[in-house]
Amino acid sequence: MAIALSCALVLSGCSGLASKAALAAPHAPQSLFALPELPDLPFDLPELPAFPDLPFDLPDLSSLPNPFAAFGVNASVDEARAAKAHEQASTLTAEDLVQAGLLTVGLQTKQVSAPFIVTGSGAGLYGIDIDFASAVADKLGLAVRFVEVDEVDNPLATGVCDVVFDAAPSRVKTATIVGGYYETGIAFFSKEAAHVATIDELQGKTVALQDGSVSQGALNRTTLEMEQRPYANLNESFEALVAGEVDYVLCDAYPGAYLAAAYDGASFAGLLTAPTTVGIAAPTDKSQLQLALKEAIAAVSDGGSMDIIRSVWIAGMPALTEADVIADVPIRKDAPPLDEWGEVQDGTNAGSNAVVITQSMVDEYNARVAAEEAAAAAEEAAANASYSDDYAYTDESYETYDDGSNEVSTDEGTEDYTEYYTDGE
Repeated sequence: MAIALSCALVLSGCSGLASKAALAAPHAPQSLFALPELPDLPFDLPELPAFPDLPFDLPDLSSLPNPFAAFGVNASVDEARAAKAHEQASTLTAEDLVQAGLLTVGLQTKQVSAPFIVTGSGAGLYGIDIDFASAVADKLGLAVRFVEVDEVDNPLATGVCDVVFDAAPSRVKTATIVGGYYETGIAFFSKEAAHVATIDELQGKTVALQDGSVSQGALNRTTLEMEQRPYANLNESFEALVAGEVDYVLCDAYPGAYLAAAYDGASFAGLLTAPTTVGIAAPTDKSQLQLALKEAIAAVSDGGSMDIIRSVWIAGMPALTEADVIADVPIRKDAPPLDEWGEVQDGTNAGSNAVVITQSMVDEYNARVAAEEAAAAAEEAAANASYSDDYAYTDESYETYDDGSNEVSTDEGTEDYTEYYTDGE
């Protein structure tokens, strides 16, 4: 599996939501371009003559037939807008939803962290869950709001929310999983080009991991002879990797890909455990909602939106499959199921994808988003001011641009400012 691990956009903190429902802050895309400084012209442009008034009035053409009717273009702009609004209008009724017109999304903030859920100043939310939920709600023709939940089944049964994200099949008892949107699995990362390692490559090598984590439990189930070097968090583990102090890092795949993007040369090296699809759960008795959600999830997953979300949060790592699992890993004969290892050796209560991000990082991110939005607005204004004949008019002077002179230049990527990750369940 070829994976291009470029620098991912890192967002805000990992504190839990307030007890009230928290609305998601919009996720601003990165602005990779900036307009260059235009040189002064070596000559003055001639003054254009004033155009005289027309000696006659233009006729009223509103009664003429639509010239494009023969091509099937019969709608006016207003009619087209009305048709688009109707197309996006939700078919779900108040009986299908906790609150009419809204998709109420339950987020398990105590069990899930970056890159799936992170929170910023003012309880703004960011992450894969936020972006995917917003895209699904848009497909449904609904607005979206987020509430904190502790589990999957009860909040859905009691009408707290319409859906719960991060619904692992093993933790869902009475609700219905209507679709998956990512995969979980324990993965190796190395300094080599992205590939799936062999057991011969792993034998006798050093591996960084968090002591007492689920990842360590998964490794201890095998008979691989690797020297384990515990670190306090994933940042320290990846720093050791790029410094050449260890050969591999072992952690959850998605948090690893999220963090590896910030470290030059860190790449995916295969799964130690088979991937498990994690999905979105809905109430079992809401058949109309289930049907609509299935269609919306498929549209977001297959329509390119998920590719964009992956590019932002996990550097474009594709969906994990059985082909990404390291072959023929030897398992101890007395090894209990992996879930039992995780329960016994649980190092944290937030999973091996836990993240802690400081307020300074939140402030830095907000400042960068504001700068990117200002740059994007300036670029759009400049584009709107340009004429097809390469002239732009202002009240003070005329300015001309040579063909191609308004091409934009690419900036360097943004920097990851995550403080540290922890690795446990």
